[in-house]
Amino acid sequence: MVRLLGGRSFSYPSNIVINEIMYNAVADQDGGDWVELHNASSESVHMQGWAFKDGNPLHSFIFEQGFILESGDYLVLSTDIPAFQNIYPDVEPYTTELGFGFTSMGELLSLMDSSGHVVSTVYYSPSEPWPTEANGMGPSLELSHPELEVSYQQSWMASTGIGTPGEMNSQYQYPCLPSGDLNQDGIVDVLDIVQLIDIILQADEPETDIICLADLNQDGSLDVLDIVMMVDIIISA
Repeated sequence: MVRLLGGRSFSYPSNIVINEIMYNAVADQDGGDWVELHNASSESVHMQGWAFKDGNPLHSFIFEQGFILESGDYLVLSTDIPAFQNIYPDVEPYTTELGFGFTSMGELLSLMDSSGHVVSTVYYSPSEPWPTEANGMGPSLELSHPELEVSYQQSWMASTGIGTPGEMNSQYQYPCLPSGDLNQDGIVDVLDIVQLIDIILQADEPETDIICLADLNQDGSLDVLDIVMMVDIIISA
C-alpha cells in the first residue's frame, strides 16, 4: 500500500524501479497504457516532487505532496483509470491519471527524484531483441528482477496473460550474479582469464550459465571489457 507522509523521515533508496510496462494492449482487453513502479528497497520512500517522464519534454507526471511508496509495494500509473479498473478490477492505481500515453514505436521512460536525478530509466522497443509479444498481443513488458539493470533489454520479458499490475511479475527470476569464477574453483585467477578468452574466440554461443558468470559488466555480451574487469578483480584481491 501507499500512503501520505505522517511525521516520519524517509530516505531515498535508488532501487525504486520501472517494473512493468503496458504500451500496446490487445484490443479486446485494453485497459489503456500503464506503467508499474516497484519499491524494491527495505525502506519507505517519500516521493513528493518526483517525476515520471517519457521522451516528450512536455510530458511530465509529478507526484503529489506527501506521497510515499512503502517498502516492497507496487504502484501503477495509468492513462485511463476507468478503463484500467475495468480490466484489472482488483488493482487500485494512483489516483491521478498520467496525462500521456506510450507509443508502440518504442520510447524512453524515466523516473526522476525531486532533485532531477534519474532513479530508473529504460528505452523499450517493439522490435527484437525486445519481446515482440508486448506489442498488441496481450502481454506487458516485465522486469525479470528488480536488481537487474533496468536499461538493458535482456532484463525484460513478456508477461504471461495480460500483465500483473500491482503484484510480483509473472516472469520474476532471481538474477544471475557474475563472479568471474568460470571454472568454479572458488577464486578468480589467470585460469579464468584464459577460459574467458577461449570462450570469446569460439564461434559457438556459450552456455547461459557461463555468460552469467563471465559478463562482469552485465551488457549482455562477452568481450575485452569483461577481461579487463576480471584482471581488475584479480589485482584488487
